[in-house]
Amino acid sequence: AADLYDELKPSIPKFKSAGNRLLFKMMVFVLPVYRALLQETSKDEALGITRECFFKSLDAGFQGSRVLRRIHRTPSLLRVFRRWFIRNVNTADEPDGWKYDKLTFGKGLLYSFSVERCGIHGFFKKQGVPELVRIICEGDYYVMKYFPKGVRLTRTQTIAECAESCDFHYGFE
Repeated sequence: AADLYDELKPSIPKFKSAGNRLLFKMMVFVLPVYRALLQETSKDEALGITRECFFKSLDAGFQGSRVLRRIHRTPSLLRVFRRWFIRNVNTADEPDGWKYDKLTFGKGLLYSFSVERCGIHGFFKKQGVPELVRIICEGDYYVMKYFPKGVRLTRTQTIAECAESCDFHYGFE
């Protein structure tokens, strides 16, 4: 997988936005893992193992960062972080990165927003592996175990499923 990652490096966008860099770093590693697995096993099995690797990496990120765990346990910190993150990414407006819209806060709502452009979707599509995007989308639900008790993610559409945008609603039960 290391050789496959080295081959991939020239095609990885150089982002100015810290948010875009962070998201891409969290996600792009699954591509060389998946390609290496495809050389050894079936597509379905490679997707399953890649999914588990991605989820384990999300756990490692949270378990390795006390700050990240604290932010995700505290609604007010989560709101501040999400506001900063979206502003950081949108201000850079990098064509290979993410673009957000409709950030809202309200009664019974931690926050909601939409993704109008998904950097990893575009990248994986160019790489000929759009099937990997669904794994990344599943990760949004997987990390909910790190959010405050009683917060639920609801999403009705994703770019990976051919919608114009992804909608994220983090509400209180």
